[in-house]
Amino acid sequence: MTYHTPSLSVICATHNRPKTLLRLLDQLNDQRCVDFRSVGVCIVDDGSSQSSLIGELPDRDTGYIIDKYKFPFHYIYRPRHPQNLARVYSSRNLAAQITEGGEFILQLDDDVEFSPYLLNLLQSTAGMAREEHWVWTPRISNNIDVDRSGHCSEENWDRGTDGRWYDGRVSWQESHWGSADSSGMFMPRRTWNAIGGYDLDYDTCMGAGDQDLALRVQMLGE
Repeated sequence: MTYHTPSLSVICATHNRPKTLLRLLDQLNDQRCVDFRSVGVCIVDDGSSQSSLIGELPDRDTGYIIDKYKFPFHYIYRPRHPQNLARVYSSRNLAAQITEGGEFILQLDDDVEFSPYLLNLLQSTAGMAREEHWVWTPRISNNIDVDRSGHCSEENWDRGTDGRWYDGRVSWQESHWGSADSSGMFMPRRTWNAIGGYDLDYDTCMGAGDQDLALRVQMLGE
């Protein structure tokens, strides 16, 4: 098998979360063992107010942000829905379209934190993936909150003695379309194109579009 380092499109929709968004961009900028020429990032701002990130940019000019980071970066602002409804899915479709050069698509929420080797690991693994349709959904954990629910036993989760979850110590969980979460969802662009991205009928319905997207990948028969 010939190894190929694929290019990545990192897409994100945001609304009124300037601090966590800047943290996200800094984490992407600090990724290790990555050729940033193979990574494209697009943030679509779903109508943030002037007090958000867009208010910190002179005349809504994105040049400052584009020049600040190591990766090619697009920042798109779209007006808010007239009824102040979130349009996460159409924003992600737009971001995927803007970064159409990436062979694989990674979706991130604007408030996630992740390993400094995330992109390297995804590129390394995806480069060896067979030419078929697939989607990876992440095992998302919170390493600050203590689990007191009683739903996660020591047999299922590798937690510290203090009951907290720690990076590198959290077991992966087998997932299915019904529990798919798009924050951290990773797939080939060929798969994204085959299903046409998000169904915009779910655009103002948070969560259902994630499951529908993963289900339609499953229905491709792979």
